[in-house]
Amino acid sequence: MFHSGGIGSCGRSYSDPDLVVAVDHATMATFAGTETDPTRNPLCGRQMVITSPDNKAITVTVEDTCFICSIGSVDLTRGAFQLLAPLSAGIIHGISWTLI
Repeated sequence: MFHSGGIGSCGRSYSDPDLVVAVDHATMATFAGTETDPTRNPLCGRQMVITSPDNKAITVTVEDTCFICSIGSVDLTRGAFQLLAPLSAGIIHGISWTLI
């Protein structure tokens, strides 16, 4: 999935071309060290490598929470998504991600 820029749950603004990711709510809510203030979530500002099924890989920064994503799923900005697949794809099934 992809989304437009804005102000994420981490409290920082970003735009469509930025390489930003929103992580599923369950992961954001249960990550070690998580507090009630979402802007202080330890995932905020962390980088992750996202790899598509055809082995394209990009590095993105966690800046938001995806409330409609299933566990393990992510929501990319348009700029990040387009590095992995055309926007017309809508959803990229079978991605994997690793925190760095």
